[in-house]
Amino acid sequence: MLQWALGILIAEVDDLRQRRRSGERGMETTEVAVIAGVIVVAAVALAAILYHVITANESAITGGS
Repeated sequence: MLQWALGILIAEVDDLRQRRRSGERGMETTEVAVIAGVIVVAAVALAAILYHVITANESAITGGS
C-alpha cells in the first residue's frame, strides 16, 4: 500500500513538473486533493507498519505477554 501511495505521489509531482515546463500555472483543486489524500494514505500506512514493528519487538522482549 505504501508503494502504491508513493507511486501515485511521484506520478502527480512528475505531471506537475511537465505542466510547469509547458507553461501551465498552478494546480487544480482536485490535484491538490489527490496529493493530500495520497500523503495521508502513506502516513497511515507508515504508522501501521511502525505500530506492528514496535508491538512485535515488545512481544519478543516480554516473551509474548
